[in-house]
Parts: sequence; structure tokens; C-alpha cells
Amino acid sequence: MKKALLLAALVGFFGAKPALAKLEVGSDAPQLHIKDWVQGDPIDLSKVDKDAVVVVEFWATWCGPCLRGIPHLSDMQDFFKDKSVTFVGVTDEDKALVTRFLEGGWDKKMRYTVACDDKGKTNKAWMQAAEQRGIPCAFVVNGGKIKWIGHPMEDAFGDTIAKLAGDEKGWEKFAEKQKAEEKHKEEVLAKVRNAVTNEEWQKAFDAMGELLKITPDDFAAEFGRYHLLQVKMDKKKEAATYGRELVSRTEDATNLNMFSWQLIKHEDFAEARDLDLSLLAVKKAMKLSDEKDPSIIDTYAWVLAEQGDFKRAIELEEKAVEMAEGRMKAELQASLEEMKKKQKAADA
Repeated sequence: MKKALLLAALVGFFGAKPALAKLEVGSDAPQLHIKDWVQGDPIDLSKVDKDAVVVVEFWATWCGPCLRGIPHLSDMQDFFKDKSVTFVGVTDEDKALVTRFLEGGWDKKMRYTVACDDKGKTNKAWMQAAEQRGIPCAFVVNGGKIKWIGHPMEDAFGDTIAKLAGDEKGWEKFAEKQKAEEKHKEEVLAKVRNAVTNEEWQKAFDAMGELLKITPDDFAAEFGRYHLLQVKMDKKKEAATYGRELVSRTEDATNLNMFSWQLIKHEDFAEARDLDLSLLAVKKAMKLSDEKDPSIIDTYAWVLAEQGDFKRAIELEEKAVEMAEGRMKAELQASLEEMKKKQKAADA
């Protein structure tokens, strides 16, 4: 018994993994272990000028708050571009997925360096060591030291960078302008919410138009206006025209894919589906993504299935399954089986 206890103690002692050294403000900045630099020039923190500022932000394509923050980070990169400040977005996703994401229209919104982690090494050295469990999360580095850690939408984030870059007054004016614009946006959003709550559809439609003047690339507002015309206001002709104009001017494959999917799957459109518009949107998304995004191929397959072309739909779904990885592969395999059942039911 004593030997067993001693052996267990020794195994526990020698087999225990060493604890990560805690990363906090004032700590030396770890190196970036990057497998692929997808956009922008590679950065070696050991060779960066001591006066330069590097912002390392952890994000993912599936993270809603990350996507909402990307335009803000891009505006900051634009503002600080001549002040030796470099933003780096690090994700644990693979290069192919991130490339499709950028090529789908986000390259214009994400105007800073984008990198893919090397088997989680960077995440471990930064996020885990700093005991940060949620994304987006940003680290501000200057002179080889961590100067700030937190959510990139906090005021202290921009203030810290401005102080390190030596442009606090310029940043203060820029930040005040952004806050004024954000306040105006919130006021208009409140008008949208009130109109929808009171089922005042024309007022909601007009308020969404106001919102688009503030943020022209707000696809959710565009989709909302189409939804109102097609479903709530029963203006089918106006909806058809608006929807086709929307598809024509949209160059974001992700948004087009979402639009197409909602038209065939969202219950609100059950009695008002425009399958031709759905097909038009997903075909453009396919073209923008070079037919390499399995999620878009999946949508295309389901649009064809809704139109009764199960043979072509199943061929596409099989292609999507083959291209997908991880959890998406399993989900698309289940989707394929569902599609085959629908084919059998239709043929019966």
C-alpha cells in the first residue's frame, strides 16, 4: 500500500504539466506562433522597433461580437497607420476558411493583418496565460511589454494606444466623432425597435433607411427592409425589385449566402418564398467564393432541392461534405441524409 501511494505521488509529481507563467500588464510579450499569414506582412515581435505599438487581437469568423468590432478596429488601424501602430487579428481557424471569409467581402472591412494560429500555440501563450476566456480579446504591446489587455471596444483600449503612439489629442477628437455617430445610430435603432413593437411597418421601413445612411454596409438593415416588404407589408412587387437590387449591389458572399438561406428556410417566408431571388443570391455567393465554401454550396444545394432538382442538389451536397472539416462536415453529412429522404418522399 505504501509503495502504491509513493508511486502515485511520484507519477503525480513528475507527470504534472508545468503551470503557465501568468501573462499580465507589464509582462514580456510572448512570441507569435503563426502557421499562416493570410493578410498583411508577417510580424516578429522580437524585431519590432521599441517605439512601435502592436495590437494582437484574438477573434474568429463565427464570433458575432468579433465581426461587429472589425470595422472599428479597421478605422483605428487607418487612423494610426502613420504612427507605427500595427493591428494583428489571430484566429485558430484554418487558412482556407479565413481566406474564403476575406474574399467573400470582409477584406474591405478588415483592413489590418490577419493570421492563423499554429496549433493553438499563440492562444496558449497569450489567452490562456492571461486567463482570458472570451473573444474578442486584445493585447497592446509596446517595447516588448504587455501594456493593456481587454475587450477592443472599451474606451481604455483606444486611449492606451493613442498615449503610446503620442497622439492623444488627435485620437480624442476622432473618438468623440465616433461616439457621436454611435449615439445617433442607437437613437435610430430605438426608432426601428419601437416601430416594430407597435407593428408600424412603414415607420420601421423608413427608420431602417435612416440607419443605412449612417452605416451603408449594414446588411441586417437591408434584409430587414426586404422582410418588411415581402412579409409584413405584403408588397410583393416592391420586394422583388428591392431584393434583386440588393443582390446586384452586394459583394459579400457571406451576406448573400445568409440572404439566400433565410429565403428558403425562415418560417416567415413559408407563404412568400421567392426561390428565383434565393437562387440569384446564392449563385453570386458561389461566384464570389470561387465555389470553395462548403456552407455556400450547401445553401445552393437546398435551393435546388426546393425547386425539385434533387439530383443536382445531392451532387452539390456531397461536394460540400467532401470539402468540409470538423463539426461542419458532420452537420453537412446530416443535411445530405435529410436531402436524400426528401428525394425519396418526392419520388414516392
